[in-house]
Amino acid sequence: MKKRTRIVLQLSPLLSIFIVLLAGGFTFTLLESVHLTGFSAGKFSLAAYRILFTDTQFTASLLYTVFIALISSVSAVILGTILAAVIWRLPVSFQKWTVVYKIPLILPHITIAFITILFLGRTGILSRIGYHLGLIQTMKAFPNILYSGKGIGIITAYVVKETSFVILMVLGLLFKLSESQVQTARMLGASRFTLFTTVIIPFTFPAVRMSFIIIFLYSLGGFDIPYILSESSPEMLSVSIFSLYFKKDLIHRPEAAALLVILFLLSLLFLLLFFKKERHYEV
Repeated sequence: MKKRTRIVLQLSPLLSIFIVLLAGGFTFTLLESVHLTGFSAGKFSLAAYRILFTDTQFTASLLYTVFIALISSVSAVILGTILAAVIWRLPVSFQKWTVVYKIPLILPHITIAFITILFLGRTGILSRIGYHLGLIQTMKAFPNILYSGKGIGIITAYVVKETSFVILMVLGLLFKLSESQVQTARMLGASRFTLFTTVIIPFTFPAVRMSFIIIFLYSLGGFDIPYILSESSPEMLSVSIFSLYFKKDLIHRPEAAALLVILFLLSLLFLLLFFKKERHYEV
């Protein structure tokens, strides 16, 4: 019996529960989106999907959500990889102090969102520092960073939260990198930048790829940070789903279910594309 098959069989009790819950939730959501269950149960109808795809606000929210997820994931991966390389090259006596990078990792996302407000809000720490230094006349003159319509607050919170995760993933591989490879590259005249691009990046690329897809998919469907930091328009899709399902009339629930189905299928599409590319790298 192949090792992979044996592992799947050993995990089958846990996987079966997970699959049943996931399949059950998705099936109920799909049925509600086509008016076959829930408050508006009746004849099969794609009205909820037609409403969404003819709504310009939905298109704007979809593009905005993908943009936020992509920018925050790429930024966290780049920053996390660089910081991991810096920590890896520090003397052992200093590395123990770098444990502080794990603090955002253990903090809930909602806490990171409030910390972002605390620092970047118009009455936050940075605006107060600017006011006391005479850089701005009043704290209200501080730029509206969080709610400028560009998602800077959401991106900042995600980058702060997820960079520590990338560092953890990349460091796990870097500590396995043979010192002889580094010394050989240096003997051949490689600069620090060349060492980073030709040795460190290729060696840690599996961790970088996996970190990216995990962060991207979470950012795509995350609710807590967007709910606190997102603008009213355009909205992140997760916030739109919450508003349609809990804050509007029951007649709008099929639209919320349709949004959930679209978000799930979009995440599945990105995941399939990722694994297709993953097989290409393995070859």
